Amino acid sequence: MVRHHSFPLFVLLVWLCVASTARRQLAADEWAELKVQILYDADRPPPRKLVDLPSDPSCMPENLRPFSEALVVDPRSMGIKNFVIWLETDDSQLLPEEVHPSLRTPPSEPATLAVENCVFSPHVQWLRTSQPLILTNRDAYGHSPHFIFLRNPPESRLQPPQTQLELVPALAEKVPTPIRCQIHPWMSAFVLVLEHPYAAVSDEHGFISISKLPANRPLTFRLWHESAARGLQVVRLGGIETPSPRGRLRLSLSPGVNDLGGRRLLPGEFLK
Repeated sequence: MVRHHSFPLFVLLVWLCVASTARRQLAADEWAELKVQILYDADRPPPRKLVDLPSDPSCMPENLRPFSEALVVDPRSMGIKNFVIWLETDDSQLLPEEVHPSLRTPPSEPATLAVENCVFSPHVQWLRTSQPLILTNRDAYGHSPHFIFLRNPPESRLQPPQTQLELVPALAEKVPTPIRCQIHPWMSAFVLVLEHPYAAVSDEHGFISISKLPANRPLTFRLWHESAARGLQVVRLGGIETPSPRGRLRLSLSPGVNDLGGRRLLPGEFLK
């Protein structure tokens, strides 16, 4: 009796394994790209403020006073620069096999920041855990960048002129964390460290693109901007207000390009 049923059971198990592998292979071909433009929902951009400097800035070139990077809106497109969107894995519960094969290993190429004329560039940067971050001081005077991480150990170093320093954060951070210069306190930037590859920072026209996302499943994206007053509770799509409680937006993407068009943020969403 045992021999009579063992062969059909073996065949069934083999068939289930083959079917499961086929489903995984099919799913591996279904990847999505998210595109969106983040827009300031007003007739004109907010005025950019000059950075407040001490009477003796000690490092600012003569007659050069930078504008604040806290809220930068392009006057033609009304796009918002330095807006960050990333996949929130606490809600999305991303499985290892749901990361695109080409993105599973963090890049060996470092993420970069530079200091020039007492300004960090880019103002917002992101990288993956175990990916190096290199900060280059292009100025003729020293700085003291202080990385105010929440999960990784805080980093504070003196950086002489025309030198580089390297950090390799080991832990993912919940939100972008600030960088300040302890010698020149008006200098600031933000860095986001993630375990996965699904994040992007908007360009000067507010455009964001995240590719090779898992398709056909609910995903939670986090919306962040340093000047957001209440965590970006509301966005507008096609003139309709869409709730985004605590800066989170729930989406299910189709395979291929998913272009959300312009997402408009009300001026009241930002600090004055």
